[in-house]
Amino acid sequence: MIRILTAVCVFLAPFLALADVSTSSPPVETDATGLVVFVVLIVGMVGGFFWFIWSKEKNAKKDRPPADARNG
Repeated sequence: MIRILTAVCVFLAPFLALADVSTSSPPVETDATGLVVFVVLIVGMVGGFFWFIWSKEKNAKKDRPPADARNG
């Protein structure tokens, strides 16, 4: 495993030297719309997941018989 990792690093090292990194180019103005959409989707999916788990647990507790009926 170590040999494979070393071989990959040695193989990729020359590409760093060939990369055209120009520091004189002006910064690019980016549009934040994609970031906002991404954050809204992620927060919505995480919130929906927790709501689903919470509602499933709530319904499971409601549908369960009382403790004394379960033990016989």
